[in-house]
Amino acid sequence: MIAINKTSMFDQAMTVEEERETRDTVFHLLKKYTSYTFLDQARRQCHAFLDAFAAQLSNPAGINLPLPSRRIFDEKLLLGVYESDYRAFLKEMMRIEEGLERLRSGAEKYEAYRFIAENRFGELLFERAVTPGGDSDPFYALLGFGKPGGDESQFSCPSPPTHRKAVLKVQRAAEVFRMLYRTAFGAEWSSQPQGEMPTAYWTFESFFERSEADGPYWPPISCPLPLARCPGKNTDASLQVWNGQTIPVTGIWEPWLTCGTVSSRGGIAFGNVLHRLAGRFDARKAGAPQFETSGEVGCPNYFLAGSMAVAYEAGGSGGKAPVGWRLLWEDRRYLDSSIPEEEAAYAEPRIARTPGAVLAVRPGEPCPTGGEWLLVTTEGRRMSVEEGEPMPGIPHGLAAEAIWLLAKDEV
Repeated sequence: MIAINKTSMFDQAMTVEEERETRDTVFHLLKKYTSYTFLDQARRQCHAFLDAFAAQLSNPAGINLPLPSRRIFDEKLLLGVYESDYRAFLKEMMRIEEGLERLRSGAEKYEAYRFIAENRFGELLFERAVTPGGDSDPFYALLGFGKPGGDESQFSCPSPPTHRKAVLKVQRAAEVFRMLYRTAFGAEWSSQPQGEMPTAYWTFESFFERSEADGPYWPPISCPLPLARCPGKNTDASLQVWNGQTIPVTGIWEPWLTCGTVSSRGGIAFGNVLHRLAGRFDARKAGAPQFETSGEVGCPNYFLAGSMAVAYEAGGSGGKAPVGWRLLWEDRRYLDSSIPEEEAAYAEPRIARTPGAVLAVRPGEPCPTGGEWLLVTTEGRRMSVEEGEPMPGIPHGLAAEAIWLLAKDEV
């Protein structure tokens, strides 16, 4: 696997090779973020949290807590609060599993993704895990939520290393579900001189703009080598869908920008009187706009059949430009209930540590053991990574050679 960092790529025009690589990466990630395999991994993370929750709840006598945490714990245990919490998590777990079952059976993707993306598993965790005083609830603290009372050393339980990773699993799963929502349903709204106009969530800038100051993020932007090619730009405008019209086919579409100009106010100078007068343009009512495409193509996006094609923010300008969307790839996955072979590359690698072996991990892969890691590039970078965190990314252009090795003093 390789990790991609294109933070600075958009400060200047991309070369033909950079554009091809970027389109290939976006194409891969859009399919990955909406795949059964990727989402099922998040389900397993939530299930691991439920297992840890149940194991801890089944042995309250084995948990040692100081006052006043003991009082909070005993009171909630007596009132059945933790059991109620477990049932609430289980209900959201059932919603996720229902969505995945619908997706795997080839059912309507819109409903399947709604079940998965709109679960409240992560939200419930944060609602339940904080006490009225603002500290972490002692039960959830043992599962890995924050630093209870400012000192997590005051808590102990039968198997803290296992339990304290449980919350991290939910946090990662929540990010996966959030990425699905952004990809399948996400659209931003912007006030323009013509009124509010929805725009695509994914631009090249929003897809790749990352900062090392943000720290580790999940899911990591990682791709297999070699990377499958994105279909070439669709020059056939006969089935073009303008923003405001209904998307007829579920799949990945690319925006062809028009010859309209983006104004200094962030709006678009429309060549159509209808656009000047409409508060919120709806091509489904008004008919297709009469624009000419400029030949410039933006970042592909994933659209569900029946959803509305949206505008596009061209080149990070802030202006919401009308575009013609053209189909790149129709999503026909799971219609026969089978999983495409390519999804094997979406699974997190599992690295077994053997005594005396040199531990090596690619950027973006989960760290198999906490400690100091060395980046094998000309940079000679060294940094501390916690177990389970994605290995940090690297500057663009070093992806092929980059690998992290566990420092010798950590072995």
